[in-house]
Amino acid sequence: MIEVPIIENYTTLPEIITDHQRVIIADNLTAGGTTPSKGVMAESTLYVHDHDGSITFIIKPRQGDYTYTDTELKIMEADLLEAQQLGADEVIFAATTANHEIDAEAMANLIAAAGGMTITLAAIWASVSTPDFQTFSQLADSGVEHVLFDLDTKDQDDWAGFISKASAQQLIPVPVSKDSKKLSAFTAQHHLNLGVLG
Repeated sequence: MIEVPIIENYTTLPEIITDHQRVIIADNLTAGGTTPSKGVMAESTLYVHDHDGSITFIIKPRQGDYTYTDTELKIMEADLLEAQQLGADEVIFAATTANHEIDAEAMANLIAAAGGMTITLAAIWASVSTPDFQTFSQLADSGVEHVLFDLDTKDQDDWAGFISKASAQQLIPVPVSKDSKKLSAFTAQHHLNLGVLG
């Protein structure tokens, strides 16, 4: 398994990149993670690429849920374009409706703004209705490659169906946990190649 750490801003990047060739960067991790500044994105991307690594940014305009106003969505689109121009390899984001479903229209606009980067759907499943076959199919067709899910919010056995549905649509399910041992054991059990620590 490739373990990908989430870190806050640039501070620990030089230390982390010596042991990990992939890294995720956000701001305000204690509040769930928000978009890092343009300066952080620029310098982090240069540093990681100089060390032959791959960098991912969380794109989220504020802490809290994933139901955004039109203004917040415009901010996200601008941040995605900025990340793209700075050379980011991957971005993580999501948008949901007030009815706890994936916001298809908002996602389409965000995905368009993220052109050229790998797209990963944030771990929204604690607040969104259980995804069905159609949901995963639409995500895959729209260009999403990875879907995150939080091992620390549900019993591990509850994720088996999720993994099966996502994989059937050629999406790559990626578990997230703050517990490295739990993450390692789960990915081995379910034959997953990626895990996010954070």
